[in-house]
Amino acid sequence: MATPRAGHAQHMTAHIFMALGMWDAVVAANEAAGQVVAAELRANGSIVRPRLGAEFDDVTAVVAMLRGRATTQGALVAIVRRGSLAERMGLRVDDIVVAMNERPIMRSADLARALLAWRQVAGTRLVVLRGGVVLTLTLD
Repeated sequence: MATPRAGHAQHMTAHIFMALGMWDAVVAANEAAGQVVAAELRANGSIVRPRLGAEFDDVTAVVAMLRGRATTQGALVAIVRRGSLAERMGLRVDDIVVAMNERPIMRSADLARALLAWRQVAGTRLVVLRGGVVLTLTLD
């Protein structure tokens, strides 16, 4: 797995280490995140990332079963805001996002990390399941 480029995405691993009581790993993850943030601030003067304009939940076993899926993989679209990039690319409530920019999405937290690392709107691709059909949505 590639190392996230966004500091906050990199910091997310610290939460896992905290839950496991791995304190040295918590410190290392937060130091690495701080270095990423500092480098981006030095290079650009600020941290700017696009906003998709949607909210997501995990795909529960019940949702998967109701859709005839054998897996809970993906992030279920709960909200798409009017006028957002999500709406512009055609994302709909109840779509299940299974990949973003070639990066597999197993749970909504994976999508959150991908969105935190996201910097360029043009060419953004989401692979979604909609009514049993796999679609690739693209922002140009």
